[in-house]
Amino acid sequence: MIEERIDKLIEMYQEYYEENCRIIEKNKENLNWKLNNGYEECAYSNAIAIKEIDSKNFLIKSFIESLEYAKTGETND
Repeated sequence: MIEERIDKLIEMYQEYYEENCRIIEKNKENLNWKLNNGYEECAYSNAIAIKEIDSKNFLIKSFIESLEYAKTGETND
């Protein structure tokens, strides 16, 4: 029962992580386009967004690993 709840949490946070990865890729595409087309001053917002979302993803991934450890007692090292 507890393992099922943990699995649902892992699945939910994995979806957040994957969505953030898609957002990062879109921001990278926009950043590259702006830099290649002379809009350097406008590219800053995309760079900041990439950094912020990447930081969130680090936390999400750490949380997922903690949930997996809570479930199994084993690390992925």
